[in-house]
Amino acid sequence: MFNWGGLGEVSNNLFSLYVTRSFNNPTRISEQGNYKTAKEKIIDGKISFLQDPDVFNRLVPFWQLQLYFEGVGKNPDFYPDLFEEFRNQANSKSNVKQVKTTNWAQERMQGEKNPAVHQLNFVKTACEVSRVDLTDFFDKYGFFYVGEFELDDYGKYTYSMTNEMVDACKQAVRNMNLRKPAIDLTTLTD
Repeated sequence: MFNWGGLGEVSNNLFSLYVTRSFNNPTRISEQGNYKTAKEKIIDGKISFLQDPDVFNRLVPFWQLQLYFEGVGKNPDFYPDLFEEFRNQANSKSNVKQVKTTNWAQERMQGEKNPAVHQLNFVKTACEVSRVDLTDFFDKYGFFYVGEFELDDYGKYTYSMTNEMVDACKQAVRNMNLRKPAIDLTTLTD
């Protein structure tokens, strides 16, 4: 639920950034200038964050969520709460008769392989858990990028997003009647 195609080296690095900052060290994305390059390549380039070949640029929006919620957003438990909700979603989808395997990668591969589906679930769940409408933020980073492209990230994936999928996700968030963030999250750096 947080390791769809294109996030293989992104999801694990989120935790590395957290640990790095907990020791009061500068983060790798700060030292490498990824905030600036992610803005230039993804936001200004109007592409999906998954189309940027630099995994650290792809990491920036996920880290900016952490920066927002540990500060202005006043929800330092955002990611723990989000991951708990993902576990709840996974448990509600499990079938008692399903054969249990210990190969998590194989289980993921047998499920939905379109990264766009998981991405939209991330958007909806992040908004629901945080009680904040983050659609403008996600839109800037191309989470609603309509189109199709191939990804090779520890396996072959075809990203395929339609206008209908985007509309349904945004409508689901609008139906939650959430407040907008207090600031533009894309401006946050550490």
